[in-house]
Amino acid sequence: MKHTIYITFLWIGWVMMGITSCELQKDLMGKGDNTDNPSIDPNLLGGLSLVLNPEKEAEVPSKTDGVSGSDIVVLDMNQFFVQILDEEGELIKYYNTYKEIEQGGTIFLPKGTYYIQASLGDLVEAGFDMPYYEGINTCVITPKEVASVITKCVLANKKITLSYTDEFLAKFKSDYKIIMTNGAGVLTLGHNKTRVPYFKSSDRLDFIIHTTTVEGLDLTYSMNLFEDDDVSSHNNILVDLDVVPDTDTKPDPGPDPGEPEPEEPGEGEQPTLVVNISLINREYVIEIPSNFVNPDEGGGK
Repeated sequence: MKHTIYITFLWIGWVMMGITSCELQKDLMGKGDNTDNPSIDPNLLGGLSLVLNPEKEAEVPSKTDGVSGSDIVVLDMNQFFVQILDEEGELIKYYNTYKEIEQGGTIFLPKGTYYIQASLGDLVEAGFDMPYYEGINTCVITPKEVASVITKCVLANKKITLSYTDEFLAKFKSDYKIIMTNGAGVLTLGHNKTRVPYFKSSDRLDFIIHTTTVEGLDLTYSMNLFEDDDVSSHNNILVDLDVVPDTDTKPDPGPDPGEPEPEEPGEGEQPTLVVNISLINREYVIEIPSNFVNPDEGGGK
């Protein structure tokens, strides 16, 4: 009861301090407003106090130190684009930056249920160094009351970080080429490319690598990185490329007299690729069972 009385007096206080019906309507009819009736009774309006809580994803773990960046790295919430939509998905209001909301104070809206969407970055099908952060929330506006809403904003597209073991780098020449596609966008990575691929969420992410062994054998490996549902449901993904180690450790005695000539380059061993996937969370890492991929076979395990 005390809470209700406080809110009521607070609302009356705003009116007494000069927030007139005209001013409320002016706020209501802000950017992107779809309200048809310009003369809304202020008694039917409620307030929205919106706070964003952006959180950067955890850094990729190092080989020795575990997950780095475990402390929360806060993004600049003032740069987020904010939309307010009604139950039918119609745009009611929008703000180019959250800073506009902070400067304007309480948002006034007619009673009802609303969706709040805050975003930072461009959501493209595929792009290098293009993270997209998003937070979606709902709120119910009640006349003469202020709804306080905190919206968490996190990475909302797929970040793929690639790493390579020493064994992989020793087995293949440095002219390898990696192609990734979600079916709508395609990205290509070559040797020593440090750009990070980002993809819009989809049900598959095809991974193709064209390589040449140090003996000169051209090979192609392919698989769907999202075969495992756990992988497709996460956004911060580490893909570590390795090879099955050689099993023959006996020294080569050299050809015996009468044996056929050694194989020409390009006819030697075909290594099995090992694809290790880790799902990077802030406090822990999920290790997915290794995928063993043979040349020219998709999704081999």
